[in-house]
Amino acid sequence: ARLAERTDEPDATAASEQLRAAQRTWVKFREQDCQAVYTLWQSGTMRTLMHLGCLSGHADRRTKDLEEWLAEG
Repeated sequence: ARLAERTDEPDATAASEQLRAAQRTWVKFREQDCQAVYTLWQSGTMRTLMHLGCLSGHADRRTKDLEEWLAEG
């Protein structure tokens, strides 16, 4: 179930706010991490592919992490 749907749980609102803050921080981390990948490959023709692969990989892992986190709760 989605966190927002857990209205019967008193800590759901606080957890939802904390998760939003964590997600904003994660987005900043992902952008910086993948920019480093782009910079590493900046002189090559693979730079865009490597950068997009980095973004996609992070998104896949984060999605899995969030799904597992929600399943545990």
